[in-house]
Amino acid sequence: MSQGTITGILFVLFILCGIGLAIIVVWLIQQNAKRRINGRVDSFVDVPDEMAETFSAPEKEIPNLGAGNFGSFRGKINRALAIFSTYSLQQKISAAYWPISDIEFIFIRIGVTVLGFIIGMLIPRNIIGGIGLGAVFFLIPGFLINRSITNRQKKFQNQLLDFLVLIKGAVLAGFSLYQALEMAIKESSSPISEEFGRVI
Repeated sequence: MSQGTITGILFVLFILCGIGLAIIVVWLIQQNAKRRINGRVDSFVDVPDEMAETFSAPEKEIPNLGAGNFGSFRGKINRALAIFSTYSLQQKISAAYWPISDIEFIFIRIGVTVLGFIIGMLIPRNIIGGIGLGAVFFLIPGFLINRSITNRQKKFQNQLLDFLVLIKGAVLAGFSLYQALEMAIKESSSPISEEFGRVI
């Protein structure tokens, strides 16, 4: 095994360790913030022990991961690694309406970054090329999700007036607001039908 190959392998391991360390730091910061917030709330509100379960925080929503063994496996992985998620990333995945979870997005981003680093190492045969291409590949998933959100918001805005006209017509025809919403959803296309489907 050549010296360059050994150096490359060690550098990849170094990058993976750095990513792992960054994830741990983010998790610790999140836990510290939660403890501070809970401490401030507890100083003003004393919840009796018998009511503690009622006011416990809801579990993070995991999207529909499919049926069968594979879907069950995906669900277990997402629940096990949910501590590495962030609220802003969950909001982005939800806004883009992608059929993946936030944890899967993190894995995809890490995988794409490592792939970019390996390709960058193979083509120019130096670490600088690997770091540069890895950085570019790291930015690609974030760019794609932001673009998907922007396109979805534009489509939603373009459909909103027609959707409201459908609701108004249904209400004037004697339907309840709930029935009018259901009818408008059936008559409309994505993304407005999906967003108001969440409301229903």
